Amino acid sequence: MSGNMSLLFNMTLHTLRNPREAGARVITLEFPLQVLWIALGLGSLLMSLTASSLSHVAPLPSDETGDLIRMMPYYRTPLVFAILSWVQAVFTVFALFWVGRSFGGQGRLTDIITVMVWLQVVSLILAVSLLVVALVIPVLGVFLILLAFFWGLWATVALVDAAHRFGSYVKTLFVCIVVVVAITVIGSIVSGFIGLIT
Repeated sequence: MSGNMSLLFNMTLHTLRNPREAGARVITLEFPLQVLWIALGLGSLLMSLTASSLSHVAPLPSDETGDLIRMMPYYRTPLVFAILSWVQAVFTVFALFWVGRSFGGQGRLTDIITVMVWLQVVSLILAVSLLVVALVIPVLGVFLILLAFFWGLWATVALVDAAHRFGSYVKTLFVCIVVVVAITVIGSIVSGFIGLIT
C-alpha cells in the first residue's frame, strides 16, 4: 500500500514538472479500456464536487463576478454539473482521438482516455490540496487556483501530445483548439435545440 502511494506521489510530482513525459509513462501501464471509462466517470464526479467545494470555500467578490460565479452550475447544482462534465469528458476523448488522428496523430483511443484520466487524477490531487490551502489562507488559495488553471491548460496540451506522439506542442495546441471550438459549437446547438423543445 505504501509503495503504491509512493508511486502515485512521485508520478504526480513528475507530471507537475514534465506532463508529456509522465503521460508517456502512464500510457505504458496499459490499463483495460473498461476500467478507464469507469475511472473517467468517477473522476468527473469527484472533480465536479471538489470544484463546487472550492467555490463555496474561497471568498467570492461582492461584484458582478461573484454573482456570476454563484449562478454557475458547479456552484448551484454540483450533481447536474458532474453529469454534464462526464458527458463533456466522453465527447472530448473521442474528439481528441478523431481530430488528432486526422492530423497524423498515432494515439489509440486507449491512449487518449488514459492521459485524460491521469489528468483528472492529478487535477483532483491539486484541487484537494488547494481546498485545504483555501480553508487556511483564503487569499493564497485564490492565487493558487488561478495558477493551477494555467498549469492545467499546459498539462492538457502536453498529455495529448504524449498520446498522439506529435512531438510538437504547436501542432497539439492546434488540435486542442479545434476540439474546443467543436465542443463549443455542438454545445450551443444542443442548448438551442433543448431550448426550442422545452
